Amino acid sequence: VMEDGTLLKLYASIWSPPTWLKTCESPPNSKDANKCSTPSITKGALNPRKEYRDAYARYFLKFVEAYKAQGIAIWGVTAQNEPSGNPTGNQWESMYYTPSDLASFIDGHLGPILKKAFPDVKIMSGDDQLQYILDHASASLDSNSPLATGRVGVGGTQERYTDGIAYHWYSSLAGTLEDTESFFHLVGGGLQVREASRQFRLDNRGGNGFLLATEACNGYLPHTKHVQLGSWARGYRYS
Repeated sequence: VMEDGTLLKLYASIWSPPTWLKTCESPPNSKDANKCSTPSITKGALNPRKEYRDAYARYFLKFVEAYKAQGIAIWGVTAQNEPSGNPTGNQWESMYYTPSDLASFIDGHLGPILKKAFPDVKIMSGDDQLQYILDHASASLDSNSPLATGRVGVGGTQERYTDGIAYHWYSSLAGTLEDTESFFHLVGGGLQVREASRQFRLDNRGGNGFLLATEACNGYLPHTKHVQLGSWARGYRYS
């Protein structure tokens, strides 16, 4: 693609850091499926201590530097893939954040470290299901979020490091719940994309904030075929 001269924007999304950077102190609810006693690749949250969070932010920096050394520019990163963790008991690699904690990590650690070396690399929060998109948009704009230490810009206002809000579409149930409110914070939520766009894209950064759909697939629901070559119905659902 590079030799062809085609414009290709690459973004990266981490699922879990090394376990020594994680803790089981969050979430506090003992009934939460993310609860753990020993940090693992599939369980745990980011250690709240500054030295751990700064060290983790440098993992992102070294990742972008390594690709640059190979002549490949990384356009953007998401701070965490599906920060709600494994709320339904899945066993995928994950790390748990509340929306405000993820915003705090970006503003207090990831943003200052990564953007000092790569100011044009986009940083995205969210990167989770539709029903969480408003939570992440609001947290990324909240100058009073816990531990937030974003830069102070012109006029004394706080400058945020989150460029965009990423989201996944699985709670639309393969496009069957496209334009609905979120039901019980479990399924639906397509209408919240519009409100999140208004809040984040238009109200933030003079209209330069953005929303980006970063993950989708068909054939993941029970009793559906994994692959249907030439299926226009599946192409419509992606759209």
